[in-house]
Amino acid sequence: RASTASFCFKSSDKDVTASAVDTHGAVLGLASCVLSAPYDVPEWMPATLEALSRFASCASAPVRETVRRTFGEFKKTHQDTWLETKAAFTSEQWENVSAGMELAPSYIS
Repeated sequence: RASTASFCFKSSDKDVTASAVDTHGAVLGLASCVLSAPYDVPEWMPATLEALSRFASCASAPVRETVRRTFGEFKKTHQDTWLETKAAFTSEQWENVSAGMELAPSYIS
């Protein structure tokens, strides 16, 4: 299993490689899964958000922006049930998704 960092590419690269396109495609796929359940937390959601959060520090601006927007929309649509949403995660999962949550705009006071 390759590390996530090996799939991230530098925004200064002149040529977009197949790896870069694949990385952004994977992130868009994860984002679409998260956004498909705007007011629920299905059992697969914590693991999906955890996987998505691994791309939060990717060097690629399009990848980081997709992660940021996805976490922002997740926070916005789940703000009314935030305590229940957080309860769906294990403490380890919640810790792992914190990086993505910190990147997103704050909708929760």
